[in-house]
Amino acid sequence: RVHAPSMPCRPARRAVSLPGLAGKLTYAAASNPPNPPMNGHAVSTDVLPQRRPRPRPWLWAEEIPVRDDLRAVSRFPAADYADTFEIPVSAPGRTAEQWARLVFEGATMRRLLILWWRLLGFQLGPRRSAQHVLGWRIVKNTPDVIVLQARSLAEFTGRLVLAPGGSRLVYGTFVRCDGLLAKALYYGMAPFHRLLVSRVLGDAAQ
Repeated sequence: RVHAPSMPCRPARRAVSLPGLAGKLTYAAASNPPNPPMNGHAVSTDVLPQRRPRPRPWLWAEEIPVRDDLRAVSRFPAADYADTFEIPVSAPGRTAEQWARLVFEGATMRRLLILWWRLLGFQLGPRRSAQHVLGWRIVKNTPDVIVLQARSLAEFTGRLVLAPGGSRLVYGTFVRCDGLLAKALYYGMAPFHRLLVSRVLGDAAQ
């Protein structure tokens, strides 16, 4: 008679009760803490993504009706184009020249300003000079008001007026055109000009 080989018998599995299993897991977790102490200080092994700070929203200057006092100080009473912007500032002690240099020479969009003025044909002077502010010649300078001027090859002259007053800064642009072509050119560029001025003033105020 041929006997079939007997299969080895596996030891019977020991039933583990849930309370007992939970106790073992608790003991294992206690013996291997996720944040082991190092030199007396708990060291976290968890790497959490760092939230980047949100960028500050852009600040824009508000366009207001053209002020007669700025028009008078610009000495372009019959300007072909004029606009005025106003913005609150947190450093009311600066002079008009200090504000002008901050607005133009300290602008983050300084290169864009120069490119824009070149596109309009303005003949700019030295960018760093006691008699100029980023190429615009100073024609009037007092602690309360500064007037800058530049002449364009497109036959128009621009004057920029900055007048700090208390906690607000006022900025005016006055353009005198010598012909219909110059007037049409500047009025065509005026929407972008106002957008750029509003942003540059907001940048300086921030």
